[in-house]
Amino acid sequence: MYLLVNPLDGRVFYVGKGKNQRALMHLQDTGKSRKAAILRQIHDARKVARIEILAHGLKDAETALRIEAAAIDVLGLPTLTNEVRGSGTRRFGRLPLSEVTALYRKKRITVREPVILIRINQLYRPGMSDTELYDVTRGMWKVGPQFERAKYAFAVFEGVIREVYEITRWFVAGSTLSSRNHMELVPATGASSLDG
Repeated sequence: MYLLVNPLDGRVFYVGKGKNQRALMHLQDTGKSRKAAILRQIHDARKVARIEILAHGLKDAETALRIEAAAIDVLGLPTLTNEVRGSGTRRFGRLPLSEVTALYRKKRITVREPVILIRINQLYRPGMSDTELYDVTRGMWKVGPQFERAKYAFAVFEGVIREVYEITRWFVAGSTLSSRNHMELVPATGASSLDG
């Protein structure tokens, strides 16, 4: 695990993992990324980016991935040139205590009513407003032939029910307003949206 540090301001601008010469390879980056732009600024100032080792001698790749994700979360993706938060961050990364508690205290339930489980793993984030959670749950998706039998829709993230909605009506996808209008305008053949 390594960090690239800008010698002009002392700030970490990239978190990486890798073996052998991987950290040094970044110093030759001449692409169009934000990282390459910072490297050019450093070079133009006749300096060299500092490479600092964050962790070494790790026993497995999983440990490296978790350390990388944690470092990116602590430093904050907007301050870095990394393009993503890190592998497994959504499951093991920085979360409010309430989210971690929900993951580890989840209990198996028995549902006797007809329901639809809507996995919102790609769109959920901690701290969403009720409106945002509703919009990502009722978004566009293909449904099976028995969807109209469902009385409730469960918003599910990482196996935890985040909200339960009573279904009052079904709409053709893209035909209703949403706080994410750009998401609902994407054509989806056979997709439906619920109103709860």
